[in-house]
Amino acid sequence: MLKLEKRKIKPSPLNNEIYGIDDFNDDFLQDIRKNGIITPLVVDQNNNLISGHRRLNHANMIDEIAEVPVIVMQVANENEAILLMISSNKQREKSWGQLNAEARAIADVFAEQAKIKQIDGGKKGGSSPKRDTGSLGQICPKLDQSTKVDTSYNQHSKAEENLAESLGIGRTSLRKSMEIEERAPDIFQKIEYGEISLDKGFREMRKRCDIDVEPPVKKPIVHGGWCKCGEHLKCPKN
Repeated sequence: MLKLEKRKIKPSPLNNEIYGIDDFNDDFLQDIRKNGIITPLVVDQNNNLISGHRRLNHANMIDEIAEVPVIVMQVANENEAILLMISSNKQREKSWGQLNAEARAIADVFAEQAKIKQIDGGKKGGSSPKRDTGSLGQICPKLDQSTKVDTSYNQHSKAEENLAESLGIGRTSLRKSMEIEERAPDIFQKIEYGEISLDKGFREMRKRCDIDVEPPVKKPIVHGGWCKCGEHLKCPKN
């Protein structure tokens, strides 16, 4: 098994942005001290860490461990690394804030890939090119079924649905969580602390913002980027 000096491994800043810093666990630390790291970390060809931040953080507390087992993956670009990192955390129990952060990261990757394809298509003078989602298929395979990059409601509505599905939650729940976090951070914090449910928080946010419970028009949150202004006609940014 390949081993790498732990000092050479470069953690991903985005990992902390999405999931926060893992809490110290003494039982886990003692297990690593006794048995070493059983499951290898995953790094790219430049030693950027893709999977195993918690293991590395605890291994760094043990001076006797100088090297850790790793699996090296050849990664084409930063976007692919981001998608692989999120995919490696698929079984993780996550808060709504972490799910929102994952969704934004995936949507940003999707938007950038679509933009690049549009630019390349324009240079070639051809019609709208097929979307090359790359590793996005590992996160959300159904996105690979889309054949064109366009701005129609149906196209992005489907992409939005697939995005929520890839995170293991419903599209409506993702919409609610994103909107509450954007419009009412204090209410969202109560949800994060388990003081109120997502649905109750959504009703409180609606009441505070004087928004109809059932908006007359829904707009996709995925439209070549991430719409942080919500989905409603009454949104002041519309």
